[in-house]
Amino acid sequence: MQRFDLNPVDNHNDYSTPNPFEIFTWSCSPNTNVSTGFAVGSGLDNTTQIALGEPNCRTSAGFWAYYSGHVGAVDWYLPSADELYLIYQNKDSLGRDFPALQGEPVTYWSSTQSGSSEAVYTDFSTGAMLTAPKLRKMNAIAIREF
Repeated sequence: MQRFDLNPVDNHNDYSTPNPFEIFTWSCSPNTNVSTGFAVGSGLDNTTQIALGEPNCRTSAGFWAYYSGHVGAVDWYLPSADELYLIYQNKDSLGRDFPALQGEPVTYWSSTQSGSSEAVYTDFSTGAMLTAPKLRKMNAIAIREF
């Protein structure tokens, strides 16, 4: 089972809404190249690669997830593309707090890159798995297993 948390202030809910101002780039460099995977189970390693590949990039989604320490835990990470798609597929059972459930187009970064200059994200209003330049800003979800 995976637990999702987006708001480090409200740690009483298993699922919480993202702060609309908590948006991130995927990396600080347009050509950051780290080894990442798509598969379920690869998100933690992907996030580690992102955070350690750019140790001073405090505006990246991977850095935020890796160093967040939500609820006192240190094992939070940005989901891989396939993990993020599973979250999308199960969003109705995960709670009412995903903004896309109210019809807003909301995009979330995965920890999976697509070449040296783009990374994979999911549009939670349509379920589309797409790519975008790594310097584009969008939402992020930190998850952990327990």
